[in-house]
Amino acid sequence: MALDAESEAIGNLLYDRGVLTDEQLDEAEDLAEAWNLGLVEVLLGKRWLKAATIYRELAYYYDVPLLDLSETPADPALLRRYDVTEMTEAQVIPVREENGRLIVAAARPGPVTLVRIIEIFGSEVDIAVATRLDISLALQSAFREEQSHEAV
Repeated sequence: MALDAESEAIGNLLYDRGVLTDEQLDEAEDLAEAWNLGLVEVLLGKRWLKAATIYRELAYYYDVPLLDLSETPADPALLRRYDVTEMTEAQVIPVREENGRLIVAAARPGPVTLVRIIEIFGSEVDIAVATRLDISLALQSAFREEQSHEAV
């Protein structure tokens, strides 16, 4: 399967900004096509770049802020207003409300994710980037009790 336009653009950005070598980009694109994954997932899997670097570059690419949820955690009560399964599948969470708008963190804030964000949270949102790990930890923390009951 051919590399999607978003992955191609992100790969070019990483190369142009000197984050990836030409050889790494070529190999990552080949693997993304062979494994039917996005380029970011391949780069994270291969560990050629630190996750922080990849997410910083994603925030730059999409021109949105990068949030460190370990320093500025999401409001657990706000997270519990929404469906944990939908947020987990989309890798998005509401972080806080600000001036009547919801700040939503996404691990991959591309067009497909934007549609999911609007479906889950509505259109009065501002997007930010956060690592997949930070999003997962926030969801686990907010829904720990609910998940414990389901496991029993």
